[in-house]
Amino acid sequence: MTLRNIIYKKIPYFYEPPIIEKTAENGYINSNLDVNSCEIEEDVKTWISTVQGDDFSDEILEFIADNNKSSRIVFLNSTNPEAILSSKTKVPKIVIALKSLNDIRHCNTFFSYINYSLEDKGCILCHCETTSIRRDKIRNSMPFGIREILLFFDYIINRVLPKLSITQGLYFICTKGRSRSLNRVEVLGKLYRAGFEVIYEDIVRGKLYIIAQKTKEPIRDIKPNTGPLIRLKRIGKDGKEFGVYKLRTMYAYSEYIQPYIYKQLGLAKGGKILDDYRISPLGRFLRKTWLDELPMLINWIKGNMKFVGVRPLSNHYFNLYSKELQELRTKVKPGLFPPFYADMPETLEEIQESEIRYIKSYLERPFYTDCRYFFKTFVNIVFKGKRSK
Repeated sequence: MTLRNIIYKKIPYFYEPPIIEKTAENGYINSNLDVNSCEIEEDVKTWISTVQGDDFSDEILEFIADNNKSSRIVFLNSTNPEAILSSKTKVPKIVIALKSLNDIRHCNTFFSYINYSLEDKGCILCHCETTSIRRDKIRNSMPFGIREILLFFDYIINRVLPKLSITQGLYFICTKGRSRSLNRVEVLGKLYRAGFEVIYEDIVRGKLYIIAQKTKEPIRDIKPNTGPLIRLKRIGKDGKEFGVYKLRTMYAYSEYIQPYIYKQLGLAKGGKILDDYRISPLGRFLRKTWLDELPMLINWIKGNMKFVGVRPLSNHYFNLYSKELQELRTKVKPGLFPPFYADMPETLEEIQESEIRYIKSYLERPFYTDCRYFFKTFVNIVFKGKRSK
């Protein structure tokens, strides 16, 4: 933190950072959300138009906060998650978080407390500087060579150190949790985990602004795993959930926004999310080489997966399937090598037909079916170079 401040203060570019235009950021398309279709009131829509306005600035926001007379709106000017609990308005309709999320150490607790305080269908407005925005600022401001050095140290200091358990404590002691680097996917995931649904997001003057609506209580699960080895909840035999081990290919908290991006982007050929911006650059390489699936051998050893079988599905994907296939799937264990690579279906309907054929055949002749599908899969992958999209 000290090193970074010394460097930044010596460089005039950082006194007046350039205004970042509304450019694409990891598949950024969400400023086109249909706000009018959401169950929100006019005062929330007014705030959306305020954020979108060309004259919008932090000074205007602070002026409005100082002169706020509405008992329905709370301006939260604190990084302390418990600050919302001491507000005079006990059940507000809107909470405006004035502090950047980059300076809030415990964002999960912060969002959860706001959720508990808001009335039903209430909204939160928050903002942050994402990793992509910060990276663009440095790239647009610095000459070649210096910017690469700054990008490297900024990534290590503000992105890597806060996530490693061995350096996490020291990082927060030195920085007080300020100026942390946040990925857009992580922020959205934290909001959805806290029981919110995003109704608006856009980049305005170099910051990502989000308005999210309370739709349910925060999800009370264990702390999400942000490490390289993850354990994903999947539906197995008899409809029981179990943990599938994989190497991380998506940004942290990605699993919480799966319904959100499915609604945005839909499915590509092969049944996966179209242009899924949750996947990291390293993750794309791991998926292409199938290295991310090596840890599933643990599931095979534990006995909750078999060698050949249908893909283990999340609850969201499982509910996209027909009732007939849902019932058939609960009769068999998922597998390491799915029938997908034997048939190479493209649409969701074709995938379902492929899995139905496999399961019905497996229930009649288990050993023969798995051998036949394994060798067909082997030929398609090794000799024909077949891959999922």
